[in-house]
Amino acid sequence: MLQVSFDLRRIKDSTDFYRQFALKFELVFFGDNLDALWDTLTAGVPLPLRITLRHLHGHPHQNDLARIVAVMKEAEQETEGAFSVRVSEKA
Repeated sequence: MLQVSFDLRRIKDSTDFYRQFALKFELVFFGDNLDALWDTLTAGVPLPLRITLRHLHGHPHQNDLARIVAVMKEAEQETEGAFSVRVSEKA
């Protein structure tokens, strides 16, 4: 299983998250929005895959990033756990 981690202390906002997401997965075309994220997680990256998001709580853009987490949790259900997301406060 591929495991990818994002330290949200190093991510400014949702736009920066999408940019870093596209870089980590070497995506040439990525729409930088929730629909593109959904499409990528459910059909555009090799599965199984686990993404860990670190340091979400207290982030200045926590609400925007929480929408990203919500889409990831929906993708987790859609893929029956082949994709999974974890939110952690540990380094």
